[in-house]
Amino acid sequence: MRQRATSGISWDTCATGVAVTSADELEPPQQPVTIVIAPDESRAEVTFQGNTQVVTGGIPKETRREALDAVTRHALALGRPVRVNARDSNGEWQLVVTPDGIVHAEGGEAPEHKLPKGPGAARARGRAHTVLRFTGIGVLTVGLLAVAGGVVMWLLPDTVVTPSNGGEDPVTLEARPNPPGYGPEADWRIPVDPASRPAVSPDGNRVSYFDREGQLVVAGPDGTPEWSDEPPADIADIEHTPRFVRDGDGYGVALLAGDTLWQWPESGGDPVEYEVPSDTSVSFAGDSVLVSNDESAFVPLDGELREVPVEAPAGPLIADGERVLMAELRDVPWRWVTPDASVTEVEPDTPSGADTVDQVVTARGDHVIVRWSTESDDEVVLAAHDSTDGSVVASHAIAPDEIEDARWIEGDTMAAYGPILVRLDDGSTEVLEGLRPVSAAGDAVYGEIGGEPVAVGPDGARSDLEENTARPWGLLDGRAVVFAEDHIYALSPQ
Repeated sequence: MRQRATSGISWDTCATGVAVTSADELEPPQQPVTIVIAPDESRAEVTFQGNTQVVTGGIPKETRREALDAVTRHALALGRPVRVNARDSNGEWQLVVTPDGIVHAEGGEAPEHKLPKGPGAARARGRAHTVLRFTGIGVLTVGLLAVAGGVVMWLLPDTVVTPSNGGEDPVTLEARPNPPGYGPEADWRIPVDPASRPAVSPDGNRVSYFDREGQLVVAGPDGTPEWSDEPPADIADIEHTPRFVRDGDGYGVALLAGDTLWQWPESGGDPVEYEVPSDTSVSFAGDSVLVSNDESAFVPLDGELREVPVEAPAGPLIADGERVLMAELRDVPWRWVTPDASVTEVEPDTPSGADTVDQVVTARGDHVIVRWSTESDDEVVLAAHDSTDGSVVASHAIAPDEIEDARWIEGDTMAAYGPILVRLDDGSTEVLEGLRPVSAAGDAVYGEIGGEPVAVGPDGARSDLEENTARPWGLLDGRAVVFAEDHIYALSPQ
């Protein structure tokens, strides 16, 4: 609820050196000052006494600063503070700007916010008793005084979480159709760098992204940043979205740029830097980073790339912690190997109707995908095996030409290999003719049939998707994380 400044308050210049003003001086002018930020946040319209001035900025924060500079000059010309109605795509704020550049909320208690932790978090901290001051036009400083929670949220939007708490203006995904099973109303929305795409941790507890300032941010299920840091390379040079990788019992974050890999621990802090040999590739297919080529494999461990012995004809597929899964193309068992040459062999169970191994197709996290031959040349068995004990998670017999050029796509409880749909929780399978899977999240697979976008749920029901439907990048505490117009949204299930 917005509140007017209470009467009877009288502030004098205090120890912080911030000039203050009595409440009697805060009477609004006949025509209130308004600031309207454009949807792309590159420009703002500032209107006072019927005159509109347009200001621009290279980044959202700069646009707001330019707008407040214009209001400060207006207050200076009047010789008294002015009230401001500030609006952007996230909401509306009532501010007070004084002639000497003090900006604070018009009244009311400032909301409490969980503060980011980590080396890049200090500049994002707006405590409940903070006001913003411009010492000279365009130079932002922070002083301790009275209340200004709303002003911090409005001026520093790059870490702002816009919640939907049943208010008058709920956060809604409007730029793209929402995916089946999720409504358009979001629990929260966060502005991100236009080149950024989100990543959701395998345990579904955190999301990572680059914010509008180019900071690497890791946030919790409610969208509140847990830590942030300045990336050690330009976003344009980073070869992928931030990736979650195993860090003890939790998940840290990894970035790759050129021949350098950085890994942050789960709680943030300084990243560990690894130089990647130029003749190797970096894979994030498993829970950990795998650096490898046909002859060598390495895992980041204790500040260095530790080599894991490779014995031909086997090759490395995925990494999980310090161990690497090694497999031959047309033979089993596969092996888990560690840098100290400890080897654990896994002999897979033969699925029903199968004869011998035709090909070890791929591995992803907990599963190894194997194509088995049968007594008939017209049929093969595609099986997903537990990567640790070799048990059959699911299997399906199919004509080999139906899965030619297929690839394994895996979500939380649903997966697909070409037209074969796999329910990982109960092992059941079915074929959806013509399906070409693209991604999976939660209990749904997203792809195309005949060139038309579709989603397939756990019951095998097909949902035709509208053009440009937002596909989830993962589920964060059960919410679908989607991207639209330089924002990420957390959509709740319907």
